[in-house]
Amino acid sequence: TTETMIRQESSGGGKIVNNKMNPGFGGRIVNGLDIFIKGSTSDDVISNNSFEGFTGSAIKFRLADNKNFSKLQIFQNKIYTISHITGHAIDINGRGRLTQVQIEDNMMNDNSFNANSVVEVDSTSVIQVLGNQFVGWKINLRMVAATGVIDTLTTPH
Repeated sequence: TTETMIRQESSGGGKIVNNKMNPGFGGRIVNGLDIFIKGSTSDDVISNNSFEGFTGSAIKFRLADNKNFSKLQIFQNKIYTISHITGHAIDINGRGRLTQVQIEDNMMNDNSFNANSVVEVDSTSVIQVLGNQFVGWKINLRMVAATGVIDTLTTPH
């Protein structure tokens, strides 16, 4: 569809590993990976994926009302913007009930001169952002209502 390449709604955690998410043939999608958790659960791993051709966010995470989630790992992904986008490379809103987030060793290149932050984290606790490479983004990391930040080390190039 034009909305998203992969959408996760179920509880029970998951592994999204080693995928190439690009609509091809000049097509566009809004979000590469759209996670909307409808049940309280834990353990999502998003690793070694390539995201291109999105107009919203490459990785978008949300929780349904009154649900909890812990242990979200996003590491070693390649995110590459092709044209102007309206979102972020990684867009997480835990609505105050997401804990234990690790964002590590991702390569995020922006060729659209986007005014948005590359990583946006809102209403989330116990976060580690470490060793990411941000190229071309005007704002690297924006945390709103984030608590328990363990580390925020990035490598701009």
